[in-house]
Amino acid sequence: MTKFDEPQKGFQYIRQEEGISAIPLRPVTALSLKEELSTCSSFVRQWVKQTGFEGKPRTVCLVPDPVNGDLSFVLYGTSEKDHERHWDAAFLAIALPQEHVYAFESVEESMVLSWMLAAYEFHYDHNKGQKIATLKIPATIDIKKIKNKADSIAWIRTLINCPANIATPEFLAREAEKLAITYQGHFKEIVGDGLVDAGFPLVLTVGKASAHQPRFVEITWGHPGDFKLALVGKGITFDTGGLNIKTGNYMDLMKKDMGGAAYVLGLARWIMAEKLPIYLKAYLPLAENAIGAQAMRPGDIIKAGNGDTVEITDTDAEGRLILADALTRATLENPDLIIDFATLTGAARVALGAEIPVFFTNQDLYQKDLLSIGAETLEPVWALPLWNGYDKALKSKIATLQNATNSSYGGAITAALFLQHFVKETPWIHIDFMGWNVDDRPGRPIGGEAQAFGAFSGFIKKLKHTASKSKALTILLFLSWASFGHAHTTADQVLGASQYSGGQMEKKMNDFLRSDYHEALSLYYANRDQGGFMALERFELALQRGIGDIREASSIKDKKLRQDKALEASLSWQQAFRRACEKNTLEKK
Repeated sequence: MTKFDEPQKGFQYIRQEEGISAIPLRPVTALSLKEELSTCSSFVRQWVKQTGFEGKPRTVCLVPDPVNGDLSFVLYGTSEKDHERHWDAAFLAIALPQEHVYAFESVEESMVLSWMLAAYEFHYDHNKGQKIATLKIPATIDIKKIKNKADSIAWIRTLINCPANIATPEFLAREAEKLAITYQGHFKEIVGDGLVDAGFPLVLTVGKASAHQPRFVEITWGHPGDFKLALVGKGITFDTGGLNIKTGNYMDLMKKDMGGAAYVLGLARWIMAEKLPIYLKAYLPLAENAIGAQAMRPGDIIKAGNGDTVEITDTDAEGRLILADALTRATLENPDLIIDFATLTGAARVALGAEIPVFFTNQDLYQKDLLSIGAETLEPVWALPLWNGYDKALKSKIATLQNATNSSYGGAITAALFLQHFVKETPWIHIDFMGWNVDDRPGRPIGGEAQAFGAFSGFIKKLKHTASKSKALTILLFLSWASFGHAHTTADQVLGASQYSGGQMEKKMNDFLRSDYHEALSLYYANRDQGGFMALERFELALQRGIGDIREASSIKDKKLRQDKALEASLSWQQAFRRACEKNTLEKK
């Protein structure tokens, strides 16, 4: 989309052709090296000894053929930590001689992605990327999907790395417009003074002191009948702190304060390229928090887009202001889920460091899913509480609320509580992340970073299973699921599980009931309306009752009695669930 948005260069170094010969890459540890060498020739054992290779993490031993001296295979020491192991591929991509083609004995998609990202390099003049070795992978691996992810991550990195004199609000708007055009989406932009009448007065307030006009960008893509996902990205292209000016050491990285907007653009690009069944709305409030005659002042009171008033107690707490208007706009579309991304607070970094994104959500189910997927992808994210006991810190004596507290405690939480005021009951996840690599590591150079992209993209990909076309259809699905079609399946599953004894049966039935409960709950989330949270409580009670009955059945030693009790528990749970559905249907009418 610009010279910075070139395809990720690492793709050029991946081969899938059958006829290409490749040099084997064999992983070892300091403990397994002896066993590996026991199957090798005396020449290889002597060679490894002479080179001093001991299998230490991220070291290599290039083993030649004893006859012609050509490279025969490579031994490499794997990382000791699980979350670093797939990044060994990025180390090898740079460390190995580039004139050869290599192949892992066993390769996973995450390893191919890290090999590709080893080529990433930001440079203003050319951005060509650095050369790496070539990797051969099996034809069974979907290279297109990996490339989509690599391209999206590289774009996020590059947008964050761009200096503020290049990545202005207008620049980011043009990038968003080109993205919408590329994937046949709809683009809308509101600029400058027009922001007030359009419902974005806080965006104008934050950006009006800059020579670069603030603006609000909206991208729409997909089919309205699919899961409605709203992505909101904080786009402060440079943050001086305003009149509460930052000191130099806190200002030097503030070109990255638009990291949330960059993340939303990259994530939106990935969703579009994957053609996920999602109705996507991307909202980007874009502004520079500059110092000038029109800058907002401590003590100012501004009316937000939702009509509430905000007392400005700290001009350096500006990110939450522009997000407030964007979240208000997002809720008007009644989305199934809002996710906002923001480089919002230093407090989150103090709590969890620079590498682990913090998130907050008003949905327990989504919290569990995100934590689980983060663990699966080895890209950890961590939940902090929306503790409403801290609400009092945001109360203003002269306005609806104030934008910052008078305390240094719990800063990430109070910032999230400020944002929650503008989403109300809409399902919502708030991501507070660093957006920057502070260390230079294989595949992750110092600079802009799409942290936990695998976790967030994996979570969003799972959302496609919750899509449903209409409320009427959902109600019918609920009733038929709870009372007719699924009853026989449930009974069969219960009888099957009841063959086991005690704890085994309880575990299998817990898994089964929770799986089906989440399936039905996902349908509900896709088409919730007023009264929905009461319905969810009924469903939860029905679930807990069913699990309690199954637990009771599992304690019966006699197999026949255990089966009878398990079946009775299953039917009882089905009826409870059906009653919850029927009561919710009556309330909707």
